[in-house]
Amino acid sequence: MKKSQGICGPRLACDLLFIMGGVSEKFQTCSDTFLVEVFSHRFNETGENTRAVWEVTNFPYSPLVLKERQMYIIDEKDKEYRFGDSGPKYLVQGPRMNFAIVQFMPGQDFHAHYHEVMEENFYILEGNVTIVVNGEPNTFGPGQLIHIEPLEVHYLINNSSSVVRMVASLAPFQQADKIEVDNPVL
Repeated sequence: MKKSQGICGPRLACDLLFIMGGVSEKFQTCSDTFLVEVFSHRFNETGENTRAVWEVTNFPYSPLVLKERQMYIIDEKDKEYRFGDSGPKYLVQGPRMNFAIVQFMPGQDFHAHYHEVMEENFYILEGNVTIVVNGEPNTFGPGQLIHIEPLEVHYLINNSSSVVRMVASLAPFQQADKIEVDNPVL
């Protein structure tokens, strides 16, 4: 199977089935990107059929372009924190989720905000961080995870004397889904 290109029409499923030779299994929408899971007639080293995910971008506003998505590897050292030595360091941003390493120096915080669509998870790797959710402060340490639902206002601050490192994941991916609000008074 090779990468295909065609003209979009109002019948996405029919157009994709035509372009891809009828091998489409399912469609999943993700803002203006469609992910199409297909089964290929290629075989891997062990002789098994392989599965491919194709990305269809900017449909229906431009010609249909299919791009095969494959597994990839990211090394944290190749990415940078947003604020030099702190803040989020995004390892993955879309199309279905965000995944970041977050680092806060003593005394640093992350402005209070909420998400309308995305849920957010923080898993603490090292240090202790205070996370205020809907006005209720909680302190978390290594090995603990907090799950924050959409519309829950959350504020993070490192009140300790050591660095805080944690993993953050947000899903489903939205390009712009952060509404800042006033920081709580602690």
